[in-house]
Amino acid sequence: MRHLLRSRRAGVRKPFPRCGTYYVYILRCKDGTYYTGFTNNLENRVKLHNSGRGAKYVRGKTPAALVYYTTYRYYKLAILRERAIKKLSRQQKTALITEFEMENPARQSGKKGETTMKKIASQKVMNESLNEAIAYQKQSVVSQEIVKKKTGTVTLFAFDKGQGLSEHTAPFDALVYLIDGKATITISGKPFQVKKGDYIVMPAGKPHALKATAKFKMMLVMIKS
Repeated sequence: MRHLLRSRRAGVRKPFPRCGTYYVYILRCKDGTYYTGFTNNLENRVKLHNSGRGAKYVRGKTPAALVYYTTYRYYKLAILRERAIKKLSRQQKTALITEFEMENPARQSGKKGETTMKKIASQKVMNESLNEAIAYQKQSVVSQEIVKKKTGTVTLFAFDKGQGLSEHTAPFDALVYLIDGKATITISGKPFQVKKGDYIVMPAGKPHALKATAKFKMMLVMIKS
């Protein structure tokens, strides 16, 4: 069966299959605001937005960067997810984007209160203090990937005080080692106070959250196989 959607342009109805591959995504516009949408062709949709032929909200606010996306098989589920994200506060959307960056450490952003990702070439030999390898930024979460393999990743993070990640789950085990400061890490509803020099393992599939009670730096090791 095919579902009829009204096009956002010219009010024309176009056939839209109920089952396929659908993307729910977030763009960060030039002015720092977020736009949430859904599509069945993510690459083309982002190009349309940046060409001025996409959503009216994005026009005049380009370039807009893709900072988050997730996929669904069914159109209806994508629509429900899009609506749910649109109801989130800016802080909640930022946390969602940060979680996406942690699980897909190859994207970049750099606005206030958001994740900043820096990637180091895998051929480069690293020999420096972990604490000096990454710096804090005011009201931001900064991340720096130092190892990326099919079997896992190693990423450094610097959280300013008050920043954090809302509760979520990951498909892989993750080890967190605190390089500096202190944090509250909650796993399956149980809070753990972690300080410099401590480590904690967050099991796959277990809901967890992080909160910077004071600014802190950590190394995240994710094992994918």
